[in-house]
Amino acid sequence: MRWFTDAAYTYENEADWNTMLDSYYAHLQKIEAGLPRSLAALALEPRLNLHDAAIRSIDVDDAAHTVTMRVVAGDLQVGYRDLILVFRGATLAPDNLQLLAFALGARYQTDHWGEVTTIIRAQEVDVDPEGGFILRLRLWPFHEFAINFTAFELEESPTTPPGSITGELQHRRPG
Repeated sequence: MRWFTDAAYTYENEADWNTMLDSYYAHLQKIEAGLPRSLAALALEPRLNLHDAAIRSIDVDDAAHTVTMRVVAGDLQVGYRDLILVFRGATLAPDNLQLLAFALGARYQTDHWGEVTTIIRAQEVDVDPEGGFILRLRLWPFHEFAINFTAFELEESPTTPPGSITGELQHRRPG
């Protein structure tokens, strides 16, 4: 099931949004025991929430089946953190890297920090019925993609609020 859909962002009343959120958090509680500890933390700990995280880079290594994301996550309440998310046994869906690179490098109106950056609007953690896990990311101002993976690592360190960041995509092909 998908939660943070286009339709969810057009709910006209707060009750519909809250019902959707309750459904998603009930889903997370149901699958939490089967998630790697670091993935459960990413899904459930407020200090690691990717909502409004600024994407510094995404590195896709086709030969190693690895995706590495570097983001600045957080807010004034929980503090800011540099996060490195490493997905092993990973594939992207859709695998349109040109569109992802365009979304990460897009220029548009600055936000309240005076930045021009692509941010993560929403995240969904799920279990892949074919084995492994799924992290779905909805970006702002446009694009969404998922990372299907079998193993996950998370590194974090405190940081200051993000400065002007333009995301970048690195792609390594086999051979």
